[in-house]
Amino acid sequence: MGDNEIRMFKVDRGRNGDVTCAILCNGETHFLCRRGLEDVPHKFAEDNTNCDSARCQGPDSEAVDISVLSIRDQRKLGLTAIVPPGLVLLAENPDGSWNPTAAYSSGEEIVPKQLESGTTLRNGEGATYSHYTDRYVREQVFYVRNVCGRANERRVGPTESWRTQKKLQKLREGERGSVAVAA
Repeated sequence: MGDNEIRMFKVDRGRNGDVTCAILCNGETHFLCRRGLEDVPHKFAEDNTNCDSARCQGPDSEAVDISVLSIRDQRKLGLTAIVPPGLVLLAENPDGSWNPTAAYSSGEEIVPKQLESGTTLRNGEGATYSHYTDRYVREQVFYVRNVCGRANERRVGPTESWRTQKKLQKLREGERGSVAVAA
């Protein structure tokens, strides 16, 4: 098996041909997915077994298109990609922490779906995003700028505040281009 290749075997399919139950293999562990490809169990789940490189490579196994897996499931399976050199990636945060969007600097390890669905910023470009936080009652605006491949991230202020717009205008001075990201 190559890097980022996921194989499945012992597949049960429903009436529509969708996968209802299968065993996924990432080359190290066999993941028993009882609810189809939408819910991959954690690596240390009780039903998972170590890979024996026999059944997952057999004639009844097939490769899985990893683009159908969610960001969290790709992370559980250990799929990795790297943010390209000189770029900053603004993508969904799979950790489920308070921040649904995260900025990743050049060279950081992420999952492939984050790279597909995220927004890349070249050197000097900036982007804004907003979300609610536990700490603040109102929706907050955040600004990210790529500075030589490093993400320079700042909380600007509440969305509806006139001061926030003034601060954003000041932060955007000298920026190559601006990208608006919906969170």
